[in-house]
Amino acid sequence: MAVVAAPTTSLADDDEPPVVVPARGKARRGERPGPRRARSAVEFEETRRPYSMGPEGFPLAGYHGGHFFLRDDHDQFRLYPGLLMQVDTRATFGRGVRDVDGPAGDPLHTQMTMRRARVDLGGEILSRWSFFLSGDLAGPKPHLEHGFLEVRVARWLRLSVGQQQVPFTMENRTNEAHMMWLERPLAVRFGQPSNKDLGVMAAGRTRGGVFAYEVGAFGGDANQERGPVRQNADERLDGVARVVARPLATTGTIARNIQIGASVRYGMRAKEDVRYPLAPILTDGGYTLFATSYRGADGRTVNILPSGLDTAFAGEVRVPVSRLDFRFEFVSLRRNTREAVAGLEATHSERFGHMSGSAFYAQLGVFLMGRPGLREAPGRFSTPHIGFPKGHPEKAPRGLEIVLRGESLRAKYSPGDRAAVPGDASPDARVAVDVVGAGVNYYATHHASLSLGYGYVMVPGSYIGDNAALAPGNLGCRTARTDVGPNTACHTGAHSLHELTLRGQIAF
Repeated sequence: MAVVAAPTTSLADDDEPPVVVPARGKARRGERPGPRRARSAVEFEETRRPYSMGPEGFPLAGYHGGHFFLRDDHDQFRLYPGLLMQVDTRATFGRGVRDVDGPAGDPLHTQMTMRRARVDLGGEILSRWSFFLSGDLAGPKPHLEHGFLEVRVARWLRLSVGQQQVPFTMENRTNEAHMMWLERPLAVRFGQPSNKDLGVMAAGRTRGGVFAYEVGAFGGDANQERGPVRQNADERLDGVARVVARPLATTGTIARNIQIGASVRYGMRAKEDVRYPLAPILTDGGYTLFATSYRGADGRTVNILPSGLDTAFAGEVRVPVSRLDFRFEFVSLRRNTREAVAGLEATHSERFGHMSGSAFYAQLGVFLMGRPGLREAPGRFSTPHIGFPKGHPEKAPRGLEIVLRGESLRAKYSPGDRAAVPGDASPDARVAVDVVGAGVNYYATHHASLSLGYGYVMVPGSYIGDNAALAPGNLGCRTARTDVGPNTACHTGAHSLHELTLRGQIAF
């Protein structure tokens, strides 16, 4: 076989070497194929697949800026497939933890759980229209997490409609794949038990991001953190708003991302239509500190339900400086309630009361290796977007972060102080919970990470005092809880529990 070679030429550093291809067509019998003009590698690629590049020179499919993408050759339509998988191994220990009988003890067992198995699909249409759809396959039943449409009118106005993250507190507007801690803080869950709801929202910001706002109307009946969002029950909506200021955003200094903000929520619950219990107060691991169902003196189950006015206010501060990220949020609320026997919620109310209280958390993260850019900024949940040619570097960065957190909750439940029949009121119940914790986050890339978190939950004065929040060791001392079995032991000196969680995460 003859070897065909191209003539040797001098090439500049940025020139492509010539490529030689065999001549087309069949050679005559007895003849060998002759040489063909050499084409450069650039010419060869352009003729072989001229459709593979977009108008700005980037591929029509691939990975860039932290997202996988697929788009048309005019870049008018884009799709962003995504995935969030979180596998947890949880262990709870402390006095009385192994002596709890019944459903109340289920979250206390050492176990491996699929915390989230979320499949996402985002998209952009003609640059201004976008959508985001995600479903979670974890838990007893697969359910919809997000499902909303958004149109960008201008920098200062975006409109979205559907199931989305409620703009109440910074942590509620943070993507679950980019949280500093394993779970949302106790204070945030107390103020907004579910961070997703069906509604419509307007949002925008000024040039440079000095000021931003989010305001919307939501169904208000999504009061469970884990599981499907409940549809609107009473044809009434919650008004929710959040404003954020970054006074130094345009200075270019190390303090440019410092922010302060406030959130407010106002809603009403119709007693004749709302028949679901108030959300209980849970630990990060799902143990119920304060239950909203109890066994009455006659042995029947009584549920505490939302009824009437529901208002809340929250404030936030974030100070990210170099490798440090400090966050503080507090929540204050009042929820009017009623009590009804299970099965008779639509026809009868035992008494009317309210729950009020406040809670806060303070959290500090320090990167010993890498920088906070491995995570998306908190409080800025949005649909996927790539700005070619900008984006994350293709080289996978690594990071190691330690996190410290302190939380406190103080609330009071007054079961019969609103329009109660004389003599029918029950004594007030005080709820007091304090939590301190520490954790470590290791990032192999911003898509793959391992997290270890420890929380020490304290319920001061439980059982022997007036604290209605109960540690696992106290559950056998009080038999009013409907989720506690008869074989639960009583430890009067138990006022705390320990929770340890190891999480592996893959997120795109």
